[in-house]
Amino acid sequence: MTAAGDNSDMMDDELTRLLAEGKTARARQVMSHRGGTGTTGQRSPSTLTVLLLLALLVAVAGAVIYSMSYLGLRGLEQLQPVFDLIVAWLAPRLVTPAGLGILGLLILAIGLPRASKFRRPVRFRGGIVALAAAFGTFWPLQFLAARIELPFPEWSVAFHLLSGFISICLLTGGLEAIRMANNTPEGDSWEFLN
Repeated sequence: MTAAGDNSDMMDDELTRLLAEGKTARARQVMSHRGGTGTTGQRSPSTLTVLLLLALLVAVAGAVIYSMSYLGLRGLEQLQPVFDLIVAWLAPRLVTPAGLGILGLLILAIGLPRASKFRRPVRFRGGIVALAAAFGTFWPLQFLAARIELPFPEWSVAFHLLSGFISICLLTGGLEAIRMANNTPEGDSWEFLN
């Protein structure tokens, strides 16, 4: 055997003796002089290395997000004339009470016949009706809020906000019911626990 091998055997014997005597602190000292913990022989990365790797990961993620956003916006710039035409035609029609009412009727006409394709058609129908009601009741609720005579203008604003809030609640409730129309009963019970 070589001198290095003899030295290693002596250290192993000393570690065994120290551990048998219950002197774990001294055994740790001997193992640290040996160059590691003695169990795996691998060193853990330093805090600086971990921080540098974390900074690199954040930088790469930021670069990917920025480049994907940039490319997506460049692609949308090509479609901007088409969007401008659609908005120029749709916007004036949708901001009228009749326009939103017609949109609500279209949602009913298109959505209700498709209810049988879902696992829970009643839930889908309820979502469609709530969605149509959100669009169909927005302007009438605003009209009612404007007709109420109140002593302070702030109260009038509060009634307008309340009527808008009711329509938004109908809209989001309808979208949520439509989204959950294909859930199984087990999926419903576990959905909010994840």
